[in-house]
Amino acid sequence: LNPPEQGSYHHFYYAVGHLFWYYADPGQKAGVTVLACPWTPGQDAVDISRAVARKCPAGQTTWAYGQTGGKVITVTNWGGVYVFDGQGWTSLRDPDGKSFQVYSALNYYDRVLLGQYPSGCVYEFDGQTIRLKEGWPPRLPGASASVREAQTTTLYRGDLFVGVWPWAEIWRYDRDADRWHSLGRALTGPPVSDAVNHPYEKEI
Repeated sequence: LNPPEQGSYHHFYYAVGHLFWYYADPGQKAGVTVLACPWTPGQDAVDISRAVARKCPAGQTTWAYGQTGGKVITVTNWGGVYVFDGQGWTSLRDPDGKSFQVYSALNYYDRVLLGQYPSGCVYEFDGQTIRLKEGWPPRLPGASASVREAQTTTLYRGDLFVGVWPWAEIWRYDRDADRWHSLGRALTGPPVSDAVNHPYEKEI
């Protein structure tokens, strides 16, 4: 894939026989484009003429892709949620000017879990829709309920682990018991508080 004559390609992902990336052209104020282009490892080049494009509002990029059931989901930093089904793009959520950011995507049984800000919980994508799973994970007593970020998600020995910013909370979900367990915090200080949104907010 040759670089564009102007602008940049960024945030690459490969799934379901397609190479995905975002294209930002500073000369066009109309926005950015996310592309899905058929490609197989071993091909000499990417035939960009076969790419299926989806226009997004200006200033958008992504921090997470996910896939399930032959579909690929990407979420922009402004909350645009777009799904590619192998043929074309569908929007599940258009940006509305409010914070909605996804920092991680994890396949969990037949769902993709999307670690979201500012709820601090995960959304689940079932291949058709996205839905907030409130209380997944919970929050430590005394922690502010605002501007929380389910920043990291992973599996270990069958359990789901979620790390939550800004208080460095670590949570483990036991699916058999249908119960969340707090593993404490990754940082010893400063103390958890609901008087500020995040540590050192005033100092910053």
